Amino acid sequence: MLSLLLLLFASVSFGGVGVWTSSGPRGAFLVSIVVNPQNSSVLYAGSAFNGVFKSSDAGATWALVNNGLPYLSVQAVAMDATGSSVYAAVGGWGLYRSIDAGASWSGSATVLTGYDVQTLVTDPLNPCTLYVGSASKGVAKSTNCGTSFSPTGLTTGSVTALAVDPATSGTLYAGVDGVGVLKSVNGGTMWTPEVTGLSDLHVHALLIDPTAPSTVYAGTSLGAFKTVDGGSHWSAINNGLAGSYITALAIQPGVTPVLFAATLFLGIFHSLDGGATWSGSSSGIPSPAQLYYSMAASSASVYAACYGLGVLKTSNGGVDWALMNSGMKDTYTRTLAISPSDSRTVYCGPDSIGLFKSTDGTATWTPTGTASGFGGPFQDFSVDPSSPSTVYAASNSEGILKSLDSGATWNPFNSGLPDPSYVYLLKLAPSSPSTLYTAAYGSVFKSTNGASSWSPANTGLPDPAVSFVSALAIDPTNSSVIYAGTFRNDVYKSVDGGTGWSPMSTGLPPSLWVLSLTIDPQVPKTVYCTLNVDFPRIWKTTDGGGHWAPLDTPFNDIASMAVDPSNSDVLYAASSAGLFKSSDGGVTWDAFQMGMEGVYVTEVVIDPQDSRHLYASSARGVFEVRQGPFIFHSIPPCRVVDTRRAPGPIGGPALNANEDRDFVIAGVCGIPTNAAAVSANITTTDASSRGSVTIYPVDTLFPSARSLHFAANQARASNVIIQLGAGGDFLIRASMPAGTVQFIVDVNGYYQ
Repeated sequence: MLSLLLLLFASVSFGGVGVWTSSGPRGAFLVSIVVNPQNSSVLYAGSAFNGVFKSSDAGATWALVNNGLPYLSVQAVAMDATGSSVYAAVGGWGLYRSIDAGASWSGSATVLTGYDVQTLVTDPLNPCTLYVGSASKGVAKSTNCGTSFSPTGLTTGSVTALAVDPATSGTLYAGVDGVGVLKSVNGGTMWTPEVTGLSDLHVHALLIDPTAPSTVYAGTSLGAFKTVDGGSHWSAINNGLAGSYITALAIQPGVTPVLFAATLFLGIFHSLDGGATWSGSSSGIPSPAQLYYSMAASSASVYAACYGLGVLKTSNGGVDWALMNSGMKDTYTRTLAISPSDSRTVYCGPDSIGLFKSTDGTATWTPTGTASGFGGPFQDFSVDPSSPSTVYAASNSEGILKSLDSGATWNPFNSGLPDPSYVYLLKLAPSSPSTLYTAAYGSVFKSTNGASSWSPANTGLPDPAVSFVSALAIDPTNSSVIYAGTFRNDVYKSVDGGTGWSPMSTGLPPSLWVLSLTIDPQVPKTVYCTLNVDFPRIWKTTDGGGHWAPLDTPFNDIASMAVDPSNSDVLYAASSAGLFKSSDGGVTWDAFQMGMEGVYVTEVVIDPQDSRHLYASSARGVFEVRQGPFIFHSIPPCRVVDTRRAPGPIGGPALNANEDRDFVIAGVCGIPTNAAAVSANITTTDASSRGSVTIYPVDTLFPSARSLHFAANQARASNVIIQLGAGGDFLIRASMPAGTVQFIVDVNGYYQ
């Protein structure tokens, strides 16, 4: 009887269940960055996929500011010299302006129709004068704060860089790919080539020295160049740069100005003597193999916009760098994998960043493998179920990578593969973990020794020159049964471990492009095939590929599917329109994307230990969700948080007014790491003034409802259910005019 009292089971649901949350990996695909010239703590950064980020604390934290932007593909951001207007070129042809520090945007999506904007600048002496550089139509100009644009005298060419003289209005320089540098002294009406001494005409960056405007720097495909006479003569300045491909330039003002040059995949260099000599530093940069599109400087710091990592910052002249991407969850992630022995261990590989691992259910991420230069993009992961410390990854740049120490180190395993740079699929046979299949160079290869060697397994498959293999699936109960989907051909099946293949496409439309194949783990003869066609996009076979029938779906671009291993009727589909769920075997579908509405989902993975627990990779990192109903487990009352204790993770000090505090309680008082919520009595005491406390999960919006109201110098208590984040933690905020309040949590059970 006592055991029943100590472990009481009740099937329940509670608020917040079914909400997707994400903690990264942190990063963003940034293409442009600017510092407010009147307030160096304020920065704006443009993302290739997710709009505009803003920081109000010199890059320490970032938040999206997209209200009013119709498109989230940003080409460039710029600010006027007064700091009152920020501009964003979006969608290729649109120009939007914010006059309220990014809170809202207004403009036109078509004001630059046909220009395909590549760069955007403002005139420092005329705040409403803007110039844009086009991919093919030269330079356009606006004199009314972007309301309308007119062609300048430069109407052709790919303009990759623009710079406006800060001392002489109307003087500007344009970098034109393959042409070199052109100069205008009349606001763009006429242009003259300025290329004497410029031995490389592929110009990607331009920078005017603000203290000596006749000094201009140009970054090219073969290094850096400098002119001290306004472009009449140029000289190479590559001592220490080794002819690097320069993508961005910046200058930090000061007693000794520091010149910066960002390179393509070789790191960031700095010069203390105007470019005569250069030094590089990788301190704080995860990997030099990065792409930097833009740099910005203040008197205190220099920022580099990285395509993948987010923002890098130096405050000591380039000697040391630090990642400043808190709040940037903009990492395009194609695939992920869960450890079969611990579902809180997750692997992923965001594009252009490297390999990442989380051991706390995505609450935090640690880069792994980046020291070896593995940058992806990563297309597939597999974890050996018989030896979870063995992990495999398929990379477009490095081929098959293998780790024997849970991702701490990685090494390539490509013996027998024709070209590692064309590897894009990797599947491990669940019933025979040393057997793996990969799609490489358009066809299928097989390993029976844990990737130590590979051999072709493509007899019967189409010629890769005609139709490449685009999807693979292995029968979870029989490693000899494999399905292969192709581009513009058929679905094929092998029943002998890849020795021979036969078409299995009866019922499927012709000339199809198979995006994914998914096998029902309970009924392996049931297979789902997603196609890159108009409706229908999902097809199903119940006889191992003998016959296929369509399923109606209201969404497209289905990158992958998953079948609940405990209920074959429950299906999930990851698509460009978000994640969808069916509870009737695909007959009907509902959006399942609260918390990640409209996010492009690339893959959905079900926790092998609890099918209510899912992870999803997406264009904005990795998301996690727990679905109800949950089982309540009663435990003896136990104190998990008391801020009156000595300072510590679940102790003091007292909560400060309007400050968020994160408490990790997983592992305390027997609360398991995969608990979804706890039942608790919360108490406030010793408050300096009246106020309230609000408890909410990590990586969710601050809710409007308060958990407990309190008064000064009085103790107040309430029974609550606290939903936990992926790290077994929760946030609390004390809303009060000033002062502090003590906070206590006593739990009496948890939901799992």
